Order: sequence, then C-alpha cells, then structure tokens
Amino acid sequence: MEKNTVKATQLLSIPNATITAVASYRNSVFVSLYGGSLHVYTIKSESGTSTVSEPKIVEHFFDVKTAASDMIMDTMHELLLCQTTKGVYCVDINDLSKKTLLPGTEKCTCMALKVDCTRFCVGVRKKTLVFAISPNGSEFRYVSFIPSKETPRCMEWVESTLFVGCKIAYYLQDTESCSIIKTALTKCVKSNQYLMAVSLSARPEVLLCDSDNVLAMVDKQGVPTRAAEELISVTTQPTQLVALYPYLFVIVKNYLYVYNLTSLARIQRIPLEGRFRLAPNDSTACASFFLYSQRTVYTLALLSPDDQIALLLAQTPPQFDQAIAVAANHGLDDATLRRLHLHYGYYLFSQSLFDEAAQHFAQSQCPPQQVLAFLPELKIPSVPATVDPENPYPVPPVTASTRRRAYEAMLKYLQTQRAAVLAQEPARPSPGAVQTLTLVDTALVFLWISLQAAAALHDFLLAENWCDMAAVEERLVESIQGALTEKSRLVFTFSLLYLFEGKHQYKRAVEIVLFQMQQYQGASPERAQLLEILTHVLYGLDASDEALVFKCSEKIYQEMPALVIRCFIDEEGMIGHLNIYHVVQHLQRLTAGKPTVAERNQLVIQYLAVVTPHLAAFATEQAPDHNLCHMLAVLYIESLHDLMVRTPDAETEKQVASLRAALQALLQGKGSYLPEPLLEMIKPEELPEERCILLARMHRHDEALGLLLFQQRSLEAALRYCETVVRRDNDKDQQVLLHVPNDVSDANELKAKYFEASFQVLDRFHALLRPEEVLGEYPPDTPMEKLFPFVQQTTTSLTETLYNTRMKYNLIMSDYMDNQHVVAKTRQNGIKVDENSICAKCGKPLGTAAIVWVSDTELYHYNCCDIEGDSLLKKDKRTGLVQKIKLSEAKV
Repeated sequence: MEKNTVKATQLLSIPNATITAVASYRNSVFVSLYGGSLHVYTIKSESGTSTVSEPKIVEHFFDVKTAASDMIMDTMHELLLCQTTKGVYCVDINDLSKKTLLPGTEKCTCMALKVDCTRFCVGVRKKTLVFAISPNGSEFRYVSFIPSKETPRCMEWVESTLFVGCKIAYYLQDTESCSIIKTALTKCVKSNQYLMAVSLSARPEVLLCDSDNVLAMVDKQGVPTRAAEELISVTTQPTQLVALYPYLFVIVKNYLYVYNLTSLARIQRIPLEGRFRLAPNDSTACASFFLYSQRTVYTLALLSPDDQIALLLAQTPPQFDQAIAVAANHGLDDATLRRLHLHYGYYLFSQSLFDEAAQHFAQSQCPPQQVLAFLPELKIPSVPATVDPENPYPVPPVTASTRRRAYEAMLKYLQTQRAAVLAQEPARPSPGAVQTLTLVDTALVFLWISLQAAAALHDFLLAENWCDMAAVEERLVESIQGALTEKSRLVFTFSLLYLFEGKHQYKRAVEIVLFQMQQYQGASPERAQLLEILTHVLYGLDASDEALVFKCSEKIYQEMPALVIRCFIDEEGMIGHLNIYHVVQHLQRLTAGKPTVAERNQLVIQYLAVVTPHLAAFATEQAPDHNLCHMLAVLYIESLHDLMVRTPDAETEKQVASLRAALQALLQGKGSYLPEPLLEMIKPEELPEERCILLARMHRHDEALGLLLFQQRSLEAALRYCETVVRRDNDKDQQVLLHVPNDVSDANELKAKYFEASFQVLDRFHALLRPEEVLGEYPPDTPMEKLFPFVQQTTTSLTETLYNTRMKYNLIMSDYMDNQHVVAKTRQNGIKVDENSICAKCGKPLGTAAIVWVSDTELYHYNCCDIEGDSLLKKDKRTGLVQKIKLSEAKV
C-alpha cells in the first residue's frame, strides 16, 4: 500500500530563464541558469515555511552560454564544483570572484567527490581524471588518470572505491593504483542515460540501472546483494536515481517514484509535468532534496522523523531496521534510538529470534533486570516477575526446544554487559557497578546451572566474580537435591565446591568434600576428582587450620601419594600459608614408613626445592637444623648415597643424574649453607664435582685442583674450575691460577705430565697472572725458552696498560688546562683595591676583610655573599633573577 512519505513545496520560480543545475550550502541556494549566470538565494524559515530573499545575480559567471550542467558542494572546504563544457570550475562560495578552472577537464561528462573531500574525480573522453584536494582546499593536485574503453557517463564513490558507468559496463576503479578493479554489470542501458545511485547505510549498496530498466543492487565489492527476482523493475526508463536510506527516489517520464530499500516496494508516486531533476539539499533551513524543472525549484521534504518511524512501525511486520536508520539519519537523540532498539528486541524475542534480540537489548542499554524478566523460571533475585508493561508483543512460550537457544542468547547478552561494565571501571568498580555486576554474575551462574555447563561454572566460580554467594549456594543445593542423574548431581556438587573455593570459604568446602567422599568408598574417577579438589581447598587454608590440613593430607597420601604435594604448593609453584618447618616435619612423618632413604626424602626434596628460591637470604642463614638450603643439600647427598650403592640400572642412573644436577645448582647458588659438614658427608671417592664446589666455597683451591688434576686427571676441568672461581670477584680467589703452576711444577712422575701443559696455562691466562709471582713458582733450572712467551706477553700487556694510563692522565689534564685558560681569558690577573673600593652588595668599604672578586667591576665582602655548595648566588636587583657562579670562576 502506497503512503505519502514525501511532500513537494514550491520554493522559487524564475519565469524568463532556464535552470540547468541547483546546489545548496547551509542557508544559501545556488542556481545556474542557461546563458552562464549564477543566482544565489538565501533561505529563511518562518513558522514552518521556507521563503527566499532576492537573489544575488552574477552575470556571465561561467563564461559559456550553456552554463553548468551539474554542481557539487564541497562542504568541508566550502567550495562549489561546477561542471561546464569548458571544464570543471572550483568556486569559493565566500568570495565568488575566486574561481579556478581545473586543467584537462574540457568536455567533461561527469564528476564525483569523495565523502571525506580528499579526492575528486572527473570523467572525460575514455578516462577518469583523479585529483587530490589539499587539507585547506586551496589546491586540486592532478594525480593520474584511469583509462577505459568508453567515456565515463556517471560515477559515484562508495567508501574508497569509485563506481563508474559507461556505454558497455559499470566498473569498480581504484584511485590509488589508478586501475580498474572489477566489472560490476555489463548489461547497461540502451540510451545515453547511464544511471546509478549509492545507498549509504551500515552496509552501503549501489543501485545500477540495466538495459531492461531493472535496478541491480551490489555491495562495495561489486557482489550482488539481492536475488534477481527481488530487484526493482521500472516499466519506463528512469532519468535519475537518488538514494537516501531507507528510501530510493526514481524519476521517470511524468512521475517521481519512492521505493523502500528494505522491502523494495513502491510506497509513493508523485506526478510530474515536464523534465525534472533532483539535487541534494545541504541547507539547514529546509527539506532533504531540491526538485527542479526549467523554471521552478521545489523542496522535496520527507515526513517528520517521528511520523516516518510511526509509519514504518505500523506496517506488518514492523520495519524496525528502517525506523532505526531514519532515526540515525536525522540525528534523533540517543533515547529515541535506545527505545527503538529495545522495542526491536521485544519484537524479535516474541518471534523466538533470541540471538538477534540479545544484540538489540545490548544496544538499547536497558537495565539487565528488564531483559532477565523474560525468563521468570530462573527466579533470579531482584528481577521482576513480569515483563515490561511497555512491551506490546506477546512473550513466546519457552518450550524444551527453544529454552536452550534462549538461555545461550541470554548468556551472550550478559557477558557483553559484564565486559562493558568492567571496561568502564577496570581498576575498582564503584558501588553502582558492583550492584550491576552482582546481578549479572548471579544470572550467569543460574543460566549455567540450568544448562549444566560444568566447564563454564568451573572457570567462572574460581575466577574473580561478584555473584550473590547465598543465592548461588541455595540454587546449587536445590539442584543437588533435585538431580535426576548421578552425573548431574556431581556437576552441581563440584560447582558448589568451586563456589566455596573461589570465595575463600575453605572450611565449608572441606566439609562438603569429606561428606561426598563417604559416598564413594572405592577407587573411582569421582573419588579421584574429589581428592584433587580437596588438595586445592587445603592449599587455601592458613596456619590456624594447620592440624586440619595435615590430617586431610594423610588421607590423600594414603590413596594418591603423588597428589599430596599440591596441598602445600600449587600448580604454578607458589607456596601455601603454612609454617615451612612444620610442613617439612609433616612430610617426613608421612614418608617414614618407606623402605629406602631416597623414597623417604623424595617428598621433602620436592617441597624444599620449590621453597628455597622464594626465601630471603636471612631466612637461610640459620643453624643447621633450621637452615633450609643446608637441609635440602643434606637430603640430596643422603639420597645419592642410597642410590649409588644399589645395582645400577637405567632408572637409577636417571635419578642419580637428576639429583646431582639439582645438588650442583643448589651448591653453586646464592643460598647460605654450611660447606664443611656437607664435605664431611661426601666420601673422598664420590661426587668429585660437588666436592670441588664445596672446596671452592671454603677457598681451599689446592685441594680442589689436586682432586681434578691427580684424581680425575683432567687439566681442562681444572682450568674450568679456575675460570669459575675467578669470576666470583673475591680477593681470596683471584690468585687461584697460581696454584696450577705450583701443583704441576713438582717433579714426580704424575705431575711431570702436566709440566708442559702448565706453560699453556700461562699463555691462556697471562692477563690474570702476576709475572713476579708466577716465575717464583718454577724451579731455577726451568728453560728460559719455555717462560719467554709468558714474560713477553705480560711485558707487552703492562706496557700497554701504562700507556693507556698516561693517555688518560694527559687527556684529563688537557681538559683541566683548557678550562683554566677559558677562566683566565675572561678576566684580568689582578685588580686594584684601595680605600675607595666598596662592596657591590652592602655598599660599605672593603677594608682588609676577605673579598670575592667576580668581575673587574664587582667586588663583594665574603660575608655578604650567598654561597650554595660550590656556587656563588648572584641576584639581579632589577629583574630579581638569581645567577649561579662557580667558585672556581671567582677569586676569593
């Protein structure tokens, strides 16, 4: 059914002239007349009607008889772009005498201005000219051209893509690469009239008129958006297409058709007499378009936005998308848009389109209580039991088949609301935000309980949340009691445990776990899961519940020994809240019944290996029975002794290698332990690397090198030992390299093998050795040719060091002398002081007191000077500025 959507009202009439083009900006209307003149009218709006003032007439404005065939307004730069047979004129609307003819635009056929007013394209013979507009609009710089097989007849911008229509096809052109991207439609019109229109909305579309007068619709990539049978077909060939979403205006012979772009139905037909054209109206004083003929200009006004919205919503079904577009295009207030989204959500919910309804509920920014009222069966606290009275649509019955879809859509809506609240106040939510979060989080948990979403409940309840604990606990208890299957009962039970754990109600969680474990006496996956949850709960308890933790951990150790460590250390390696020494003693009691030392020490080692890196240095500097690092090292050594006396196999060797690596890392670390008792525990023939580390800790390098050289017989290991010790930067360890020549210089049979190698040591570490000390370690009969390379290298090194030292000294003295020379040049070497010389500050005679000489004309009593550090503070009496003068630049 056709509706009166638009109304035409005569604005002005010019009886004795022919109108060729119309444009407007703010309250001015520019009318081009045949013969080259331009009329400028001012629109006045009074009592809802628009009138125009007497025109300002500029004769022979375009210097051509045919005047402008089209005009475009550049609103950003306040320029009027006029298409004539001579080319395109750029006119400053504030000063009509300033006009520029763009070069190369003669006999142009069409033009288009980009929405952001940065690009301007002109169609000429078989090519499209591309101009770049400067930010202030003062320059139209020619960029390049886009060639085509035929001359462009029409063009429009869609975002950054230019649609161009010519005799054979409609093309998509890229003005950056200056090339044709794609052919959108090859079935063009038969006459010389090539038509297109752009509908700007959230998803812009382009309407192209083909040879059958069918308006094809494509998106910005040229892809059809509607099926062929849905397209608008016009019986008479159109002469102009103009789109203003959600409407399309089509001018044919003697008629103006108005179509709805969503339903593609014709909603109005206006009869016309003569040839008419449409022009956009950028004026703020009147309607959306100008409809003009050769003598008359009309304003083509749509109904008021409220009337258009009411008309769209009164249709069956209601056209909410178009109503929202009308509100957005006319800049209606946010409250109107939110109300439309809310009612659209109500309508979609009544049609069981829950996901789409949730999106519009989120855009309406309505309170969550208003949306949650659609699900009264959830019985969420502070949610009304009835739906909003303003909802004109019936609430659909939520059946078993639609309930899950409704709940899942509601979950997405609530998660969106939660994210929006947290994004506004990420640090600490305000009381109002906490109230909203409490409602949203409680509703989320209720929905997941209804859906039995175990994974979602686990993640949400253990994370930070603001759900109403009492309400959630009550709902979970009801669900446990009413569960029909054992699987459902376990889901609700575990969720209740996660609730207590997330809210730090650990004692209550322990009670529930112990109660549930009575239901599963034998080994089962459910009991194993309960034990795992119990470890998390016990980890959260503090020192006041130490006895409870130890008692429950005994039960866990009896059933799952590998899990008991999680009662004291979490998965991320963080220590619990219990006394460390008490935990160590408890673990030792748990493993006391194990047959071997390694098994008895395993749990304690596992615990202390995590604990010791977290301790401060002072916490490890204790007596042996309280020194945790020392205790851990003792346990490592005891376990190694136990494993090394066994029959070797692959598993034992793997354990020994792992323990030795951990022991070496501990001994080489910064922890404080007692090396002498540890060294006594290690047998001389066992653990040589560990013995060397302990000997190095006690600075007993001779013993360590003797062990490496004569027991291990590894010179390379001895050298690595020396390098490691030297890097400690300890004065007691700096001369460790002297021990190597000393040890290898004796003449027994084994040491003789290292004698030649000792000279390689000298060559390798000559920079770290003192020649006078090294040479004294060798016997007098040592051949000189053996020691000569070392002496030569050290002499060269000492010479270079001395040279570098002298150079540094000379550079420092050079800078000092340059500074002194600058100071000396700025003043004389002396000044005469007599009985007439006075202090520049107090004005009294200088006398024989100590004075400060700042310049040739400024002398001060020393006591009158303000001195700060090594600077003299000098204050200007006129400006009050304080100048700092170094005392080194003033003589006292």
